[in-house]
Parts: sequence; C-alpha cells; structure tokens
Amino acid sequence: MPDRPEISTVLTPDDLLPGDVLLSRGETNCGPDEKLPTSERDLVDMLERQKIPSLADVICGLDGGAYSHASMWTERGTAEVGNAEATRAGIKLNPLSIDVNEQVYIDIFRFRSGEHRLGDDDWPAQPIVGRAYFYTDDDNAYQYAYDKLVLMALLLVAGKVPKRPIVKLLVNTLGPLMVKWIDENITGKDKRAMICTELVCRCYWEGDGDPTRKYGIEIDIDGTRSVSPMANTLLADLPQPDDELHDPDLAAEYEALTQACAQGLFGNQPDVMQPLAALHHEHLAAAKPTGGGVQPLGAARRSAKAGGALLPAQAVTPRDMQQSPSLTLIGRLDARPSSIAGK
Repeated sequence: MPDRPEISTVLTPDDLLPGDVLLSRGETNCGPDEKLPTSERDLVDMLERQKIPSLADVICGLDGGAYSHASMWTERGTAEVGNAEATRAGIKLNPLSIDVNEQVYIDIFRFRSGEHRLGDDDWPAQPIVGRAYFYTDDDNAYQYAYDKLVLMALLLVAGKVPKRPIVKLLVNTLGPLMVKWIDENITGKDKRAMICTELVCRCYWEGDGDPTRKYGIEIDIDGTRSVSPMANTLLADLPQPDDELHDPDLAAEYEALTQACAQGLFGNQPDVMQPLAALHHEHLAAAKPTGGGVQPLGAARRSAKAGGALLPAQAVTPRDMQQSPSLTLIGRLDARPSSIAGK
C-alpha cells in the first residue's frame, strides 16, 4: 500500500544494534485494502466513510507521518529484553515481542552524524544506552507515565488547527479522554508525562557531556507546524488564522481543550512552554495571512538538536524523527513470531 512505507530491506532481531531507533505504526481501524491515514485529509476521508479511527490513526493523521510510536533498542542482536520505551506503567525495558504483537509495522532507524555512525571509533553507543538504563531503573522509571493520548495531546498543543470534522472528533470524543487521563495520572501526582519520542531524544541528548551534544538528534525546522491556540495565547503578535471552523462555540471548545492539554503536559515547565511558542513564531516569521489561513512562504530550512533550549525533547513528534537528518532508515523488522526472541 502507498501509505505503508515501501521498504525492501527486511531485518531480524539479530540485525539490531544498541541505540537503534524503532519507529512503529500502531493498530488501525482501516481494513486491509484501505489507506492508512497519514494526513488530515486521510482522517477526514475515514470519518466521511463513517469509520472510527484508532488512536494511532489519529496520531498519524494529525502528525502527517507514518508512525505513532518510538522506542530504542539497547542490546546487540537477539535479546530477551531490551526495548526501552515509555509505557503506562513508566519507562520500561520490554521484550521486542510486545511491540511486534501491537504494531502494524516496525521500522529501524540508525543514528549518524555526518560521516560518523553510532559504534564508530569515538562514537560508542554505550553513553546513549546508559541513559536508557537510567530512565528504566526502578528509582526513576515510575516518575513518568505515558499513553497514546499524551502524544495526541502534544499534537494538539504543537500543531496547527485541524479541519472541522477532526476538531469535532477531538472536542466531543477524544479530548475528554485526554484531559481525564492527564488528570488521573499526572495532575497532583508525583509524576510527569514522558512521551515516547521524548525518551529516545533524551537518551541521545544526555548521552555525552560534551558541550556540542554530539549525539543530539537533529530535527528539521521547516515551517510545517502552523499555528495553534497555545502559541497564539503565549505570543499575541502571531498572525491569526482564518476561522475555518465557522462555529464560534466549537472554536472556543477546541481552544479550551488545547489549553487544558498544554497546562496538563507542560504547565509546570516554563522551559518547555516558551521555546515551543518561540518555535511557532519562527515557523511563521516568513508567513502571511491569506484567504486559506496562514501559509508558510518557504523560509529557509534549518535544524535544531532535540533536547536543547530551542527544541525541548518534549516537543518532538514521530514525524520529526522520521524526517530527521540524524536517523537513517535501514529496514523493516521481520514480524514473524519465529524471528522474535522469547516467542
């Protein structure tokens, strides 16, 4: 299918190396011959067919990418346990078989920096793997909580206002679930949300004490994240998009939902909120209002390392990692049970 990335190289767990990034696509409510959503238009088409999208469908549609989850492998080759990932129960080292059973496909990405590859001389994987072990240690793992609803909340906070049918789905159905999850698992608890992509980016950013942060994952800043209510609230000089919702009450509900998600995820982290708003500002610096809303005018692309002051690790999405110049797609994991350790 065209929406499933065409990958000719098939890998087995024996091919995995420490530090490999696993980007995967969660369960879908699409049929075997139906297109998987990878854009807002796809989501709208799905809703018009009266199909209820899964959380992974919504994440990929809002993010505009092929993946809904990220994790990092910590071992060399086949191992019983070694997949570092954010889960509802905290940060865990899980058997690879868990994601194999839950994901539609799993693609393997390998870190590079210019001509350097992870594992080269002076580029050992151990510092990055060591951070994964730090986060999955019992003393730290339970300080965090994650659910796909949290990633969806980030996409509301960090993304553009989606099309009306998607806004209605978010406001009427998924939004209350997001707010409820944050309230039950984060608010007033001695925990904070750790998004799946954040964990991977943190392991790389924190993997070396060098001031250059040589392991930092570069993320393209290309102007494609348009305008959100959160950014408008923090930076009043941002251009205001045309109201495509044509419903002041629905628009107000969506803005309130976005603000609740922003407060729940980052309310006690001004070091995240302000850079995220500034990122919106930069994306729109060369934009102008048009009849169709605020459109980028082709500002020069550049990148920032995920984890730094400009781009907090908490603000990185799966599509950001999919398009990262630091990560090279090397193949798709063979999901046959006989190839998975412990099966």
